[in-house]
Amino acid sequence: MKKLSDLAGETLIIRQPSMSQNYYELRHDEEIFGTIKPESFFNTRMLVNIFPNQFEFYRPNFFSSEFAIKEKLKELPFAKYRNDRFIFRGTIYLPKGQHLKLFFRFFKGAFSIQTDNLQILASFQYCISLEERTMVKIEHKSTLLDTYPWIIFLAWYLVVYKKLRYSKYLLVG
Repeated sequence: MKKLSDLAGETLIIRQPSMSQNYYELRHDEEIFGTIKPESFFNTRMLVNIFPNQFEFYRPNFFSSEFAIKEKLKELPFAKYRNDRFIFRGTIYLPKGQHLKLFFRFFKGAFSIQTDNLQILASFQYCISLEERTMVKIEHKSTLLDTYPWIIFLAWYLVVYKKLRYSKYLLVG
């Protein structure tokens, strides 16, 4: 089975295979690594299938900007995402005291996952053309990406969530 670190320097694509289907795929060439789809009506719970595992992203509290991550059939989350003071930056808190940073460049459609040393593990470029897709480039080999491959989908989901949430204010104002 391939790992994300094996694809260092390669570009992956997150795209919706069909407009009639409400899920997205993480692909490299013709190989599908994982899928993400909403599990609830308001897209507050997302189900992620990546490699042989299933994970769930959700907001523990309706008024919270925090997201929790848990395995599909477990009750307690093992990781969480929290916005930093700035709206386009956040931290993913992983088990064993590890954490990663997410940096968003909202108007450019670019974002990245970085370590504490500001080493970029994965960079994303959001593209709108005939089909909506996100290009994901694995920049460096990392055991964190191999251990927690759902991080790719979490970063993508947070940007899509923010895009949908804040675009209505950008269009009105």
